[in-house]
Amino acid sequence: MEEYTGPETKGWWRVVSCIPVKMKGKLAIVTGANSGLGQAVTGELARRGADVIMACRDLTRAQVAKDILLSKYGAENPESTKIDVADEKITAILQPISDGQLRVEQLDLSSFESVRNFADGITKAGRPVDYLINNAALISPIYERSTDGHELQFAVNYLGPVLLTELLLPMLEKAPKARIVNVSSMLHFLGNLYKPSLHLVGADYGPYVAYNQSKLALTMYTVELGKRLEGTNVIAVCVSPGPVETNLGHNTSSWINKMYATLMKPQEVKPWDAAQYIIHALLRRNLIQGAYYDTYERDFPDRLAMTKSERDWLWEKTQEMIKLKVT
Repeated sequence: MEEYTGPETKGWWRVVSCIPVKMKGKLAIVTGANSGLGQAVTGELARRGADVIMACRDLTRAQVAKDILLSKYGAENPESTKIDVADEKITAILQPISDGQLRVEQLDLSSFESVRNFADGITKAGRPVDYLINNAALISPIYERSTDGHELQFAVNYLGPVLLTELLLPMLEKAPKARIVNVSSMLHFLGNLYKPSLHLVGADYGPYVAYNQSKLALTMYTVELGKRLEGTNVIAVCVSPGPVETNLGHNTSSWINKMYATLMKPQEVKPWDAAQYIIHALLRRNLIQGAYYDTYERDFPDRLAMTKSERDWLWEKTQEMIKLKVT
């Protein structure tokens, strides 16, 4: 990573990231790269020179997303390095995206078999992983089970990303300075751990009840992972991008959508703007191991994430659920 010692953000009312650092030669993995925030993050990584694996469940939609990025930021667009620029200093380090920089691969986070197959392919390829962005998430309007028998949201938003991260740690440790960004949410503050099973079903299930639990668990895991990674070349953090203009949750019941529209819709930012928070975390100096970042700023996560006994309980339960014992 190039050394940059200048200011990392600028602005007061509208703060923007302004770190003019290239990522050429870096390998990034972005889950849920076919739309919204994941697609925007993929584009920003590639424009800085990184090779990006677009890890998606639906390969057709992922290919469409790749084509959109190439059309917008590729060499066929003479304005590719002049549009969507957070700061004029960054323009000089951007490059048109090439087809070879974006690789579409299948990853279904609701299936442990799919996660293992994906991680196995990355491991066998042998190339160190510099950046892992666990972005994929869903809000399901109805109760569903994953192929492994877990509540679907918990599987996709938490169990799958944890298994993926643990399996890829050896490849991350091979990189000089690797970073893991788990995309969290401010809604994790409203979450609870539904012990002992963590499996919401029947009257206990609600789209946002399940979503909030999954994001709380992911935040707690990030803090715990940070403790384990102390002294290594890998830094793990979670970033809450705030309300983002995506399709997440748009298929939930009408009253929930009305409440969301009233409270959150006016605060939503475009996916490209939210992507800057993720890129900033990958590049910033003095990133704090295991920390929770609200957009650009470090914040304290929910009290459960700061309680060791709760983190220990969740980590033991998680290893049991994903059938992976970490020593």
